[in-house]
Amino acid sequence: MTGNNSSASSKISSITSVYYLSSSDSPGMLLSQIILNGENYHVWKKAFQRALRSKNKLSFIDGTLDKTKADDSDKNAWDKCNAMVVSWIYNCVDKSIQNTIVSFDDARELWTEIQQRYHQGHGPRIYQLKGELNEFRQWSLNVTYYYAKLKGIWDQLDQYTKADTCVCGSTCRTLINMLEERENEKVYKVFMGLDDRYDTNEARSGRS
Repeated sequence: MTGNNSSASSKISSITSVYYLSSSDSPGMLLSQIILNGENYHVWKKAFQRALRSKNKLSFIDGTLDKTKADDSDKNAWDKCNAMVVSWIYNCVDKSIQNTIVSFDDARELWTEIQQRYHQGHGPRIYQLKGELNEFRQWSLNVTYYYAKLKGIWDQLDQYTKADTCVCGSTCRTLINMLEERENEKVYKVFMGLDDRYDTNEARSGRS
């Protein structure tokens, strides 16, 4: 028994261990500056996963390390880390959402619940972003700011849509043609939204 406890303690104290917690880790810390409000799920999800990856705790929400898969000697450590992740998730959602998830004690179950609630709600947001993209024009904006705004909309759309993939791999000609067409459409959109006053000199000065 003593040997098992010693082994578990050594494993937990290793900085590479999934059970490792630093002295600065606490249930009250804010792991991400982006707070889930119900409309920003995809942006929040990516930011939180990135922060959780830096803590080596992704396995507590992706299902690869539930309590049944933990060694008997690690179960106390699992409970402690799981409670920490639950607290971190709780801290990074809006107060109106906190009231509806306070009963969850398992990080994986809590993560799945949030995903089921808000992942399905991105349709209206995609519609809104595409509407903004279609209507957006340069007007009085300089070229640099105009392009930055367009890119911001495209980046948000990428957060909500799945990347194109193919079983043939990255060398698939069909997939390459699709990606090239998508990039060409972006170029067309940039020029279609430019002011009539736009000229080559302004383009050069705007990009410098």
